Amino acid sequence: MPAVDHLVYAVPDLDIGVQRIADLTGVTAVAGGSHPGAGTRNALLSFDDDSYFEIISVDPDQPEPATALPFGVDPARPSRLAGFAVHPTGGETIEGMAEQMTALGLPVGPITAMSRRRPDGVELNWRLTHRRSPEILAATAGVVPFVIDWGATETPARSTPRMGRLARLRLSHPDPDVIAALRSLDLESPGEIVVTVGDPGLHASVQLDDGRLVELGRSHAL
Repeated sequence: MPAVDHLVYAVPDLDIGVQRIADLTGVTAVAGGSHPGAGTRNALLSFDDDSYFEIISVDPDQPEPATALPFGVDPARPSRLAGFAVHPTGGETIEGMAEQMTALGLPVGPITAMSRRRPDGVELNWRLTHRRSPEILAATAGVVPFVIDWGATETPARSTPRMGRLARLRLSHPDPDVIAALRSLDLESPGEIVVTVGDPGLHASVQLDDGRLVELGRSHAL
């Protein structure tokens, strides 16, 4: 059973995006670091010890990469929940998870090794299924997860400030086959997962420690 690893929130400017989330939640994300060669950088908050929230944007200190920026990151686009990751559990491997998703007809992409260095100098290494094609991103509408394996690296969820509890993750897509495949994954999450046929959409409800509910989706602009 794959478990939700993290949500990806794409913003046109990282500093402004971090401040916007801080205004909504009362918690400021910590700098994660740059993704060398990908043209992006991030900041992070956690839901619990195994899942977290990634704010990602263009890294102005990197040259523009030869391929499209991940998650459709673009300074001209509004902030939005752009995707999410799952990690294998129960002894499953990233290869096995990728094979399962492929068998279900869900686009996966090749398994790629990546790394970044935190501001404190600690290097993080992971592998993930990589979907950079704009066509695939458009077809999945952010609701088909990618798979990540942290290997010997500790998940960032255990070294970042707590944002609140992921109370609900809602996935919707117009293709009933995609919805059936997502349901077959039987995703594990800290909160409820709702999968429905409808307009393409990815939406999260986060319950803050003070009891307030923050809603984040594909069309939340800064």
